[in-house]
Amino acid sequence: MQPESADRTLWLNGQAVQTRAGTLHALLAERGLDAAQRAFACAVNGTFIPRARWAEQALAAQDRIDIVAPVVGG
Repeated sequence: MQPESADRTLWLNGQAVQTRAGTLHALLAERGLDAAQRAFACAVNGTFIPRARWAEQALAAQDRIDIVAPVVGG
């Protein structure tokens, strides 16, 4: 697991964000996203990351993170 240290710029759903989060799980927690309370999936640099790997998925400067949620309705 990458240590949380200096701020870095990541792209979260197309917007630049500054973070110290070293992992996907830490970034989600920093942003107040709790998968236990809301259904969503994540991709890093276009690759889907299974929920079981969020805590070990290291993040680097300029990574592109996409968070998507299911839409209900017709």
